[in-house]
Amino acid sequence: MSRPNSGLYGRLVVLIGGVALLILLVALLVLRATGGGAAQDQVARNLRAQIALADLLLDAPPARPRDVEAALAELGIAHRLQAPDANAAHARFWDGVIDALATQLPDREVLFDGGGEPRIWVRRVREGDWIGVPVAPLRGEMRRSVLATLLAAGLITLVAAAAYARSLTEPLRQLAESAPEIAAGRGVAPLPKSAAREFHELGDALDAAAHSVRETARDRSLMLAALSHDMRTPLARLRLACELAALDETSRDGMHQDIDELDRLIGQCIDYARDGRDEPIETVDVVALLHELAAGQERLGQAWVLGAPERAVIEGRPMALRRAIGNLMDNAQHHGQAPFELLCRYEPAALSIAVLDRGRGVDPALLGKLGTPFRQAASSRVPGRSGLGLASALRVAVQHGGSIRFANREGGGFAATLALPSARSCS
Repeated sequence: MSRPNSGLYGRLVVLIGGVALLILLVALLVLRATGGGAAQDQVARNLRAQIALADLLLDAPPARPRDVEAALAELGIAHRLQAPDANAAHARFWDGVIDALATQLPDREVLFDGGGEPRIWVRRVREGDWIGVPVAPLRGEMRRSVLATLLAAGLITLVAAAAYARSLTEPLRQLAESAPEIAAGRGVAPLPKSAAREFHELGDALDAAAHSVRETARDRSLMLAALSHDMRTPLARLRLACELAALDETSRDGMHQDIDELDRLIGQCIDYARDGRDEPIETVDVVALLHELAAGQERLGQAWVLGAPERAVIEGRPMALRRAIGNLMDNAQHHGQAPFELLCRYEPAALSIAVLDRGRGVDPALLGKLGTPFRQAASSRVPGRSGLGLASALRVAVQHGGSIRFANREGGGFAATLALPSARSCS
């Protein structure tokens, strides 16, 4: 199984975020290459402030000299009489800090001691002793500041990238959700005014396509109505001619059967071509519909056993559903055997309507092909049918977001189960 492509939203976030992070990295490298003069000056000023504080403590004559050393130790400042070791290796950054501090204190010697706890030492002019200020806190603070700046910049960039990507993908999502409406000829939901011009142009084009679908469906309905009339009128004349002709009863019955078969085939073709998309969606009581269909068959002398709750309501197209269930019942009567049953029950997230018979069933190898136009299981069912009845019923089921399952029954017989996931309640 191939891995699906990533979405446009994710690609835009990665692209914009990656470019922004690359820019930050380049800026950091440039800052490092140029020595970070502004940062070095800031560190030098902080060191100068600590050195000035140490000078004040050392120059003020205290009552006890130990108090001065304790105060310096509390601040982390070292004091010694001898010059420190300034030969330890240190980062290039501190060279700039030393130069900046030497510029701010031109009359004082500045050294860097990287051994043990790194310190910058400054010699006092008159006394000749040395003041050592620790640089580790400054270095950690500087690193945290740089890291926080980079993280904040990266976060702001990613948020901006996500917002920008959302502004691009949201109209596409709306257009994708409108696809079923477009196919039904109902047009596209209005896009936000903030959407890009190209999305509005695409929406207008899809609206035009939906209008074309609607006009085509209307023309098709008119054509089918005319076709039904034009084809059935000659059949009516043939039926009348059979009655008036001097034919024996066997010949007359045979011609009537042929005419009825042609009339039924015309009806199935027209029903299949008339997909019912133009019919408005309304509330349908499926149980009441099943009672009407069963009563109609009983008036024709065919008994159906109905098992259903008191009420089962869905949102759908009533005429299309009536035609689909009627086709399944007609298929059972022509290809199966009594007893015939209609069972309606509520399943999780679906309402199922099972049309059952006790005929010979269907070859299991042909079950997956049922519902294909002009294909029927002629090897195991009664021949002479077009196969459009099941195809028309399956199309109606798909339009309602459902499906039809075909299966052989245990003990003999055939089951066609219409599942409608749009069911709202079944009590």
